[in-house]
Amino acid sequence: MTTRKRRPTSQSRASSGSKRKSRKTKHGILRIVLLLLVVLLSLGAIALAASYVYIKMGEKKITKTEQNNNMLSEEYISIDTSINEPNAEKSIEKKVLNPTELEGTWVSTSDGTMLTIHTAKFTIDFPSVELSKPMGGNIQISKRQFTIENTGEKAVCVGEKGNYSFEFINEDLIIKLNKDNCGERAKALTAKWFKL
Repeated sequence: MTTRKRRPTSQSRASSGSKRKSRKTKHGILRIVLLLLVVLLSLGAIALAASYVYIKMGEKKITKTEQNNNMLSEEYISIDTSINEPNAEKSIEKKVLNPTELEGTWVSTSDGTMLTIHTAKFTIDFPSVELSKPMGGNIQISKRQFTIENTGEKAVCVGEKGNYSFEFINEDLIIKLNKDNCGERAKALTAKWFKL
């Protein structure tokens, strides 16, 4: 007796097809989960690399700042030790109060006025043409002070001298009024300035 294989009926075909579909959907879900896992791991690795670079850059900045602070403290130490020397004033002037440090163009942080100092001359340019005409004249710098005098036929306060003291804080120039009868010039100069 021979047994014949039965032909699958439509019902048996449907049940074997659903088994195939369920296997396919299981494999499809597994692929999606694996793909998401790979993407998340890749993003995590990128984030770790970026944070490592960021931390290393921060360390470099800190060491540069520490080096700058050490250099500054060494300068102050050398200035302090030079006080005991016989020519202390001259050595301090050369190290800290070099008159050429004032040379250049400075911008006021309060109103944008520009102060230009070149050799023994100065000019003050105001930000608005309507406010005031530019001032110019002679300047004499000594130690932490300077004396200023406007020159020119139509200049304001011609012949009146003003005396100011100055200091550097970081890279900013701080000018303080000692005595000046020219109010417009005193108002313009007494400020904090940064070099242009």
